[in-house]
Amino acid sequence: MIQRFRLPLLLLLAACCAWHVTAQDASSGNPISQEDWSMAPNRWQLTPANIRTQMDTVSPTVRAKRNAYWKAPLEAFYNTPKGGRAVVSGGSFIRNLPELRNVDGSVWVLATFQSFHIFAIDEEFKLVYTEINFRIDTIISQPDTTGISENAVMDVGIPGGMLRTSSGQVISSRVEKQQYAFQLGHRYLLQLTKDPQLAGEFTVNKRWDITSGYARPDTPDEVDRADHGQSSIAGLSVPALLDFLKRQLPNAEGIR
Repeated sequence: MIQRFRLPLLLLLAACCAWHVTAQDASSGNPISQEDWSMAPNRWQLTPANIRTQMDTVSPTVRAKRNAYWKAPLEAFYNTPKGGRAVVSGGSFIRNLPELRNVDGSVWVLATFQSFHIFAIDEEFKLVYTEINFRIDTIISQPDTTGISENAVMDVGIPGGMLRTSSGQVISSRVEKQQYAFQLGHRYLLQLTKDPQLAGEFTVNKRWDITSGYARPDTPDEVDRADHGQSSIAGLSVPALLDFLKRQLPNAEGIR
C-alpha cells in the first residue's frame, strides 16, 4: 500500500560535466579540470548548447515564466560552494520511507530522455539551467487535471549546464561529476509533479532506469533500498512492473 506525501515541487539535481574538456567555469572563474568522464552517466552535459542556433521548445512567454521561477533557486545554487549541496547517503532513515509515495497530483509514466536544451537567465551566464526533454510512451497513472498524452514531450529542469556563447566561448555553470544522473537515450519509470509556476515544466520525485527491460534503481536512496532487499520494484521486467503498479497506484486503469 502506498502512503500519501507532499513533497517540495522544486527538486534541485546537481548538474555536472567535464570529460577531457577545458571550459571556463562561470561559478569559479577557473577552467574545468581535465578528467576522464567516459563512464559518467551525465557525460551528455559535456556537449555545450549553442545559444545562437538552439531552438526553444516553448514560446517566449512560457520561457520568461520559467526563467522567473528559476531565478531565486539558481542564485542560491550558484552561491553554494561546490560540493556543499545536499548529498544523500545510505541508511535506515531512507529505507524506512515508502518506495511508492502518493504525492498529490503526481503522474507516473514511462518515458525516454530524448534531448536537452540549456538556458541562461543572466548576461554573465552564471544562472544557467538545463531542460531535459522526455518522450512519453506509456502513461501509468495521472490525475484527470494533468492532461498529458502518450508520445508527448515533457520538460524536466535541472540547475547548471554548459553552453556556447554568441562569441564562441564555452562556459559551464556548476559542473560536477555525478554518480547517479539521467542518461541521454535511456528509458525511465518516472513519478512527476507539475507546478503551475513552472509553466508546464515537471519535477521528478522518483525514477528507475528501465533501459535494459528491467527496473534498475537510479538514485542513492533506491539503490540503498535494493541493496538491503527491501525493494518491490528493483529487478522487475517492464511488463511485471506495469502489472505491479496497476495494482498499487491510483488512477492506473488506463495501462495498456
